[in-house]
Amino acid sequence: MQTELQKTERELKIKNYSAKTIKSYLYGLKKYFSFKANNLAELDQNNIKNFLLHCEQKGISPQSRNLFLNAIKFYYRNVLKKRYQRTQNTNFCYRLLTGQDYE
Repeated sequence: MQTELQKTERELKIKNYSAKTIKSYLYGLKKYFSFKANNLAELDQNNIKNFLLHCEQKGISPQSRNLFLNAIKFYYRNVLKKRYQRTQNTNFCYRLLTGQDYE
């Protein structure tokens, strides 16, 4: 987990994110990684939904949950270099785009 956080911090710095944003994203990812606990490289839509619902149940504000979601999206897009697209059915579901989707 620590290696993934370091990779994320590096990418955030390269993209000139503010120090406060970096701190917030790393905090959110640490919470998500602890919740997920295994195979961080694999996107699991239900796991992301469950994580956000768990945060809601713990009384975490909608703004913080949105920040956590943005941190998770940043991790998959910029650290793991995977592209995801929102589905029309829900705000939390993403699907992996294949190389053919870009051609």
